[in-house]
Amino acid sequence: MKRGLLVTDVQNEYFTGKLPVSYLPGSFANILRAMDPARSHRVSVAVIQHLAMS
Repeated sequence: MKRGLLVTDVQNEYFTGKLPVSYLPGSFANILRAMDPARSHRVSVAVIQHLAMS
């Protein structure tokens, strides 16, 4: 079975304050702690970003 890591909708606005979230501080570091080892172990990483078109 192949494995992969899917990271969904981690947008810059969460960290700039434009779209505040109630996640614990350090959530971005936690995301990187998941992505970095996955990449180093050759696990596919897909990052999905939602875009709103006006």
